[in-house]
Amino acid sequence: MTSLPPTIIIFDTEFTAWAGSQERDFSGPNEYRELVEIGAIKIDTRTFNELETLVLYIKPVKNPLLSDYFIALTKITQNTIDQKGVSCRRALKKFRKFIGNNHCYSYGNDLDIIKENCQLNNAPYFFDDLMFHNICDYFRERGIKTENYHSGNITEAFGVASRWTDHDALNDCRDLVDGLRLTHISKH
Repeated sequence: MTSLPPTIIIFDTEFTAWAGSQERDFSGPNEYRELVEIGAIKIDTRTFNELETLVLYIKPVKNPLLSDYFIALTKITQNTIDQKGVSCRRALKKFRKFIGNNHCYSYGNDLDIIKENCQLNNAPYFFDDLMFHNICDYFRERGIKTENYHSGNITEAFGVASRWTDHDALNDCRDLVDGLRLTHISKH
């Protein structure tokens, strides 16, 4: 069974979306999965304590106005992006600095979203793919059917309601950390 390094980064992304866009696999006109938020937590995997957190808001360029669907889903407002948002390049540079030499884990394809956004924004790709992992693999090795859950509700696999509001990148990271903690507790 795979074990986790002593210190890791759990990260999650929120990206532009519209009603039905996920079901269409973002194939509608101008449906790009542009980063709007990156949340990340550096954790100690022996205690599952948060060591450091990062929240970045990114200004989309292809669709600078957030859809009503996205705002309702994430609670991220246009005002938040207008006031706190930075360029994709700047956000990814800050995220890279935050990562340091730690391995990064996300629920599914978040690294693919980062790669897409580097291409969309002509931004350099600052990351080593070998440092990124799908946390679903870790949960699956422990008998969790990850297809029944997402990053914001993995604790439900243990019969525990999430303490966090989902579709918020940092909260989704915290739910994943809670899931890791429950995985650790359940094996003792």
